[in-house]
Amino acid sequence: MEKLLKPLILFKEVPEVIISKWWARTYTYESPFYSVMNRTLMINNYKEYETYIWLLYRGLACNSYHPKYNSKLVRGTKLDLSEIKYLKSISNTGTIIFNKSFLSFSVSKKEEKLSNEKEIK
Repeated sequence: MEKLLKPLILFKEVPEVIISKWWARTYTYESPFYSVMNRTLMINNYKEYETYIWLLYRGLACNSYHPKYNSKLVRGTKLDLSEIKYLKSISNTGTIIFNKSFLSFSVSKKEEKLSNEKEIK
């Protein structure tokens, strides 16, 4: 992670477009960062990541990120049976469902399964 972020420290002023791309890359970088951040967010401790999240949103606002796929993205997770029943009961009702953590997606169900297995170990 240090190797990834070190170039940003060398410059005093970096445009938000560049910083937001760098911050997005830190989330996808193979490190414990994303799982630690998500565990922290799940316990309602947002202060530590407020600047990070704000810069990611700024990146969205200034069109810093461009889609790379015209594919359906998938996300896998483990749910209790009661949660599955509840989600089925509210499907097609216009209810908005949100998650406290950042979610990552992949284009392949196989990749998502491998990603989840790595995180669990």
